Amino acid sequence: MRLNIGQKMALSFGLIIVLLIIISYAGISNMKGIVNEYHERVLKEKNVEVKTGEIQAEILQIQVKENDFLYSKDLQNKTEIERLLNQAQRSISEAEALTDDKLILPILKDINNELRNVNDDFNKLVKDETERGLNENSGELRRIRDSSEGIEQLLRANTVANELTAFLEVMNAEKDYLLTKDSEHISRFTKAANSFERTVQNSKFNSSVKNSLTSGLDSYTSSFRKIVELDKDIEANNAEMAKNSNSVISQVNNVINNQETLVQSLEKEIENTAASTITMLWIISILAIIMAIVAAVILTRMITVPLSKVVTVANAISDGDLSLKIDVYQHDEIGQMADSFRNMTDSITALIDEGANLTNNTLEGRLDQRADESRFRGSYRQIIEGMNEMINVFHDIISQVTIAIEQVASGAQQVSDASTAVSQGATEQASSLEETSSSMSEMSSQSKQNAENAGKANQSAEQARDAAEAGNQRMSKMLLAMNSINDSS
Repeated sequence: MRLNIGQKMALSFGLIIVLLIIISYAGISNMKGIVNEYHERVLKEKNVEVKTGEIQAEILQIQVKENDFLYSKDLQNKTEIERLLNQAQRSISEAEALTDDKLILPILKDINNELRNVNDDFNKLVKDETERGLNENSGELRRIRDSSEGIEQLLRANTVANELTAFLEVMNAEKDYLLTKDSEHISRFTKAANSFERTVQNSKFNSSVKNSLTSGLDSYTSSFRKIVELDKDIEANNAEMAKNSNSVISQVNNVINNQETLVQSLEKEIENTAASTITMLWIISILAIIMAIVAAVILTRMITVPLSKVVTVANAISDGDLSLKIDVYQHDEIGQMADSFRNMTDSITALIDEGANLTNNTLEGRLDQRADESRFRGSYRQIIEGMNEMINVFHDIISQVTIAIEQVASGAQQVSDASTAVSQGATEQASSLEETSSSMSEMSSQSKQNAENAGKANQSAEQARDAAEAGNQRMSKMLLAMNSINDSS
């Protein structure tokens, strides 16, 4: 990947941040989902518990209203009981819709069935009570009153004391039974009725009165026996209704207890799940930290290892050792720095090579050779230009020395020619003193001029020699340094 250091660091820490964000989001989402899920479940189960409590309260109210009906025979209690039963069944349906617990649903169905049984028992109870008579003016109670009053009126109309006394015994047994519902009074009633019937048959009443009394007694006895049968049915229905009601209450209590246990279990599950989720988050966080450390180590090594190589080569270059090479090839700032160091090493090596070649040419007298300035830039170019300029100065000085030497040689030749001319003149013209004197004067003047020229040439030669020696010393030192560097590279 062609990334610089900043991009690599940004990518590494970006990945770590993204990982931490993902971990945080996953943890928070997981915790939120768990809390919401369990909250909904707990809320549902608590609502089931509430509905079950409502059913319990409604069943208790039904029992109260049932007892009120049995004592007061008020049909308004029947209406209220029916309302409570319907409300209880609706509460059961709502509870069934709220829960999916396989233990609770069958119990709720059983409760619903028991409520139907309670409703059936109560309807039978109302039917029997209505048939028996909700008051003295209805049902069998009215018929038994009508029969007893008819017999009593007939007996009083005939002013028969014994028969009236016998019938009053029957009525007392009937009233005692209606008050107590004791079976003992049933046998009393039967015995008294049989005794009264025998008394009537043995009486002096005419056949018409006897038939009326017997018919009235049969109706009276039939109503009493019907009331007794109805009382037995009512008692049985009441017992069955109480049994079913108590069964409903027991099952409701089981549901409530089960719901409380279930809610506690759910709360415990929430705690355990939260603990496991927290543990998972810790594990993931530790893994993220480890990954961050590994990424930091890798990133650090990606930076420090190539930098260490570059530093090693840089120290070697500072000590004049150009033999080491940087084997770092990266597409980032460190790679760019390594490329720059390689270019710098190549430039220094080229500079040393050019300087060594130039010095060798100078020592060998090839002053017309110059270093190639176009190969260098900046300060390196200035160094090469300075070396070329120094060679140019040496070349000018040596040229001047050469000219001076040539002038001295020319003057010496002139002196030699003049001496020859003088010698010839002395031989050929010995007689002419003036001409000789003139020639000698000219020769003396020319010799003086030659002497001055020779002095100047000697001075110039001395200066050239001193400059050449100084330049030669500098060139020797530079050549030694360059050769040393070149040998080391």
